[in-house]
Amino acid sequence: MKAKEALGLIVTVLSLLIFAYEILYVGLTTGRMGDKGVVTTDAMLISVGFLLIILGPALWLGEVPTNIKKLVEAKTGRKLS
Repeated sequence: MKAKEALGLIVTVLSLLIFAYEILYVGLTTGRMGDKGVVTTDAMLISVGFLLIILGPALWLGEVPTNIKKLVEAKTGRKLS
């Protein structure tokens, strides 16, 4: 396993753990995520977890998700390899 693939696997597992923590613990104990008008750590963690879920498999499997690839191709007008 290459270093890039190992990093992708770690990032994927970490992002799933962050998501599980946010949904199961924070969501069920407090009943809400975040506060109106205030940036809270739980809102930041769920955002970071979502971004890492996109990044992790791309590093691990060596390809980006198809929807993101199509979006970039449409915006730039170039075909990605």
